[in-house]
Amino acid sequence: MKKYDKNYIFEDYFVIDVDMLDIPNLHDFKYEFYQLEYCENSLDIPIHLIDYTCFEDSMLEIYLNHTNLKELQDDCDWYYNLKSLAKYSRAS
Repeated sequence: MKKYDKNYIFEDYFVIDVDMLDIPNLHDFKYEFYQLEYCENSLDIPIHLIDYTCFEDSMLEIYLNHTNLKELQDDCDWYYNLKSLAKYSRAS
């Protein structure tokens, strides 16, 4: 597997409308534990790459640890799925 060029900038902040996600219980989703669990299990984001999450106004915000993003390989489907789900994303 080939690593990306060191100078390649990855987005590390994502905002996703919950209507785009299959969340069984929005009431529990206000707790960060459930947000992290969803990110890891449903979105397949490696937990060590997540800095933190926030849920407000029907939007899930995901902050990735940008220093660990350098580990990404060409075949990181979860990253491209996350980018396609996101209403907004940016690089720090």
